[in-house]
Amino acid sequence: MSVLLVTVQRDLDVLGIKYLHQYLLDRGEDSRLLFMPDLTRRRADTLRGAATFARAWKPDLVAVSLMSLEYADATDATRALREALPGVPVVWGGIHATSDPTSCLVGDRADFVCVGEGERTLLDLARAARSGRDFRSIPNLGWLEDGRYTQNPVYPLIRDLDELPLLRRIAPESYLALPDGTRPLDEKLFRRWARHAGKNYITIASRGCPYGCAYCCNNRYRKLYDDWNVRRRSVEHIIRELEQALRDFPGVEYMNFHDDCFLACPIEYLREFCAAYKARVNRPLIAKSTPTYITEERMALLKDAGLSWISLGLQSGSERVCQEVYNRRSLPKHFLEAARVIHRFGIAPFYDVILDNPFETEAEQLETVRTLIETPKPFYPEIFSLVFYSGTALRERAEQECPDAIEDPTEKDYRIRHRRLVNDLVETATTLPAWLMRPLLRCYERRPDSRLTRLLVFLGKWSTRLFFTPLTYLRVIRLSQRGSWIRTFRVLPNYFKVGFTYYLHLFRAR
Repeated sequence: MSVLLVTVQRDLDVLGIKYLHQYLLDRGEDSRLLFMPDLTRRRADTLRGAATFARAWKPDLVAVSLMSLEYADATDATRALREALPGVPVVWGGIHATSDPTSCLVGDRADFVCVGEGERTLLDLARAARSGRDFRSIPNLGWLEDGRYTQNPVYPLIRDLDELPLLRRIAPESYLALPDGTRPLDEKLFRRWARHAGKNYITIASRGCPYGCAYCCNNRYRKLYDDWNVRRRSVEHIIRELEQALRDFPGVEYMNFHDDCFLACPIEYLREFCAAYKARVNRPLIAKSTPTYITEERMALLKDAGLSWISLGLQSGSERVCQEVYNRRSLPKHFLEAARVIHRFGIAPFYDVILDNPFETEAEQLETVRTLIETPKPFYPEIFSLVFYSGTALRERAEQECPDAIEDPTEKDYRIRHRRLVNDLVETATTLPAWLMRPLLRCYERRPDSRLTRLLVFLGKWSTRLFFTPLTYLRVIRLSQRGSWIRTFRVLPNYFKVGFTYYLHLFRAR
């Protein structure tokens, strides 16, 4: 049984499908992984090349992984592969298939969806096809029957994550579909298409999340599984993978952990990890957390082990919004306490903010502005527009209370916020010095609709974009390099490329 795994994500830092691919390979199945990162230009040429590749190989099953924003690209890729492989079953999986399975089954898209963790299900599919067993008996699968959605019970979660394969930086039997043809993924192509020229090694230490934020797709997983909590790999399992990554490519500069919350672990586990990491890996480290896990002891351990960047969510400066709307345990005061600890340790921070929330008043948005003014600088802001993803608690609430505010998650880009003056004020507060930001906020509070206020916010926004944001970015990068200007300018081209690509995408999207 041969399986073609397909991802349409825009870069090569895709963990879920790489785990599926390696899981099949390790169990003797014939699997190939096809990356399609460039469907924004010369789409027809790329799709034609992918179809030619598939037709030549003749897989027995096609499996496509996608997030909601990749729905249109996944649809086009699937149609091209269906034309090349008539009669070959297609399965869609990933977070969108789990959150909104029926949308994946309409039209000429998927024959089946895989909801939840996919490793065991995909292996079952491969073995079922070889033996002629009906797919409809396989756990985690859903399909349409007489126009009605039917879904099997799910497998129990993989509790022992050491059962998962050790990933490779460049997975074996990986291919890249581009406008000029589909070819095996090699080091040169990987460096071109991976973020930061492939110098970040992406991995996870855990699966699951200790929280149930109302906007997060983890809501859907909590409905599927009664025990959707944090499961961790053993420290030895993680370190062995990172050592392998360094053997494959000694030029790896960062180890980037994409866990929902890397720090959601007992302090004993963190001590063991930090000691082993410093002794055997000794590379700068990137991780995500929530404010409640930021303590002096944890930051001291991680700083000593090499923590360089950390990502943290504020989301809203309003306590009510955090508690009653987002169902967050960490409040703005906890965020500020955590930000001050991070600042004291000299760690480069990313901080998240969510805008365009219909359940948030303008006065509450101004609380976000005040919180950002008080947040120690520099930090790199990540500002998102709220998306009501299917399967989340917040989507269910919006369907009842404000259905007109719901934008299609398959079309809405969470990186593009609504054009509102208060949103510009939030953006400005992330980098504009406090001594400039406070009078601007007072002016807005007194006369929010005046021409003078609009002019001042406009000037603040563009001075931020043209001067303060680049300066902030440079300062944050320098923090990540432990204050060294030499190392800062050495890594700057990679960061510039990522930033330029990001803003080019936003420009095209608008």
